[in-house]
Amino acid sequence: MRYPFIEAEKAQYPVTLLCRVMQVSRSGFYAWQGRPVSPRAQATQRLDAAIKELFEASKRRSGSPKITRALMARGWRVSKNRVAQRMREMGLRSIVRRRFKVTTNSQHKYPVAPNLLQRNFTAQHPNRVWVSDLTYLRVGRSWMYLVVFIDLYSRRVVGWALSTALDHRVALTAELLSEVVDREVGKSRRRRQKGRERILRVTTNTPTPRRRGEEDTLVKESTIILDDGAIARGQCKSALETILREGGRRLLQEALELEVQEYVERFQQLKNESGQSLVVRNGYHQQRELVTGAGKVPVRQPRVHDRRPEEQFTSAILPPYLRRTPSIDALIPALYLKGVSTSSFPEALQAILGDGVVGLSANNVVRLKQIWEQEFAAWSKRDLSGKRYVYLWADAVYFNVRLHKDRPCVLVIVGATEDGHKELLAIQDGERESHLSWLHLLQDLKARGLREHAFLAIADGALGFWKALEEALPGARAQQCWVHKTANVLDKLSQRVRPDAKRLLHEMYLADTQKDALEAYDRFFVLYQDKYPKACECLRKDHDVMFTFYDFPAAHWVHLRTTNPIESTFATVRHRTRQTKGCGSRVTALTMVFKLATQAEKHWRRLNSHKLITHLIDGDTFADGVLQLKEAA
Repeated sequence: MRYPFIEAEKAQYPVTLLCRVMQVSRSGFYAWQGRPVSPRAQATQRLDAAIKELFEASKRRSGSPKITRALMARGWRVSKNRVAQRMREMGLRSIVRRRFKVTTNSQHKYPVAPNLLQRNFTAQHPNRVWVSDLTYLRVGRSWMYLVVFIDLYSRRVVGWALSTALDHRVALTAELLSEVVDREVGKSRRRRQKGRERILRVTTNTPTPRRRGEEDTLVKESTIILDDGAIARGQCKSALETILREGGRRLLQEALELEVQEYVERFQQLKNESGQSLVVRNGYHQQRELVTGAGKVPVRQPRVHDRRPEEQFTSAILPPYLRRTPSIDALIPALYLKGVSTSSFPEALQAILGDGVVGLSANNVVRLKQIWEQEFAAWSKRDLSGKRYVYLWADAVYFNVRLHKDRPCVLVIVGATEDGHKELLAIQDGERESHLSWLHLLQDLKARGLREHAFLAIADGALGFWKALEEALPGARAQQCWVHKTANVLDKLSQRVRPDAKRLLHEMYLADTQKDALEAYDRFFVLYQDKYPKACECLRKDHDVMFTFYDFPAAHWVHLRTTNPIESTFATVRHRTRQTKGCGSRVTALTMVFKLATQAEKHWRRLNSHKLITHLIDGDTFADGVLQLKEAA
């Protein structure tokens, strides 16, 4: 490659200079110029010419396998890999065409509906022609079948149906569509029945083979013809959203009815002195609208007349005065963290929840923010003396909410109570991960009642936290997070050895006994000490706090080896703030983080075998995760 380069550039630069730069002699270059082409190069040239000839003869459609077979038929001894290499160097790439797939089977004995449209796919008025099609959706190991109807005039979706079977029931979507459309324009029941009769004129172009025991088949490609536009002279804004809300309303109404029925039947034996039932059904409450993810849903809650003075019926499904589902309350701080301004909240919520949503204006959002700030302030000063926390997880979380020049650092502590439940203990902004910030947070927890004898604290390698823990909670033991430690060690290794080193690190903290873990620890130094001293030093410096979890119940190890309770929770918060460009205040950012964290707290896993915590409190010891029995005195 050096000599061809000199040959190409000698017109612009002296040969002497080019030879010196390319580190070759001038005599060698001139000898190369007069040197005849080698037999290998001549054979390559002939092979290239043959490949180009066959490639052009196939109209540039043949790839290396076909060209190799054609060359071997001509007497060439060449492999497929060499042909592919030569084609790649010459820039020859075959044209791949998709195989024609037949989707319509016209050779059948089933009846064919008349072609009413005659390929005239234009409509002069809305709701005169509806067209539909079927889509197969792969869900796990099974299939779902989706039928969608659109208006040919407006191209808007007017309805859909989803089924797990290819049967005639999916085609009955037309009946549901007629009901929804008629209700939207306020038609009478008589007109609604006429509309059903008109809509149910369904034609099909491609019938599907029948299944055994079925009389009808699913509509594959259909066209719904309306004789006139009387059904929807008024324009339905979104029949699809209406169907979703109607389905949700029916499910909620049925659930409320069943709840009341079960409650009344449970106490039907209770009678007063006159023989009257104490718990009876008593009509309905006044209709109210519930804001859900599908929009506003009207609900009529059944009423129960309960004459028992000691207890009254309260619905667990729909509590009194509930106007929004809990998911909506979690949506608002999520939108705020995503960068949606207060003035843009009505438009954003309208796009998600539908038109006519009340109670979520910009002023209401401001008031909600004030309420959340008050909740956060009260939560930050709550009394902790009534609980005992046996495990503590600590970490610093960074967000992209622009408060200062640097990204804000939020210090988070999660604790596990005596009954094994995990709770959010503290959220506080700090100066990076400094010793003073952690010390101030831990001292504040102690002042509010946190007991000094927490058994174990889990954190990453931040020296500020460990120093503060030793000062504030001297009785607590320390455990290094193995996820952070693994990442730090692998970062100091080459890409070539990282997979093997990662498996060896996993053997350390996934071993059944501390002896096996230490053997894997020693093997790591034998393998990588000479070539990667920095990685070994990173692993060695925290040796005293890496295997502490072996002195605690084995069922708890999965919780104690890492800070995942914090990392997994705040990964969602970090994702939502990744693209945020606006600025915010310190209190607002902490409040939003608090609201999202408390929503996630409801789904935290309880400690495995939480009853073993009692042994820790009683002072019992564990060796390799196994409880050690006390010897009788």
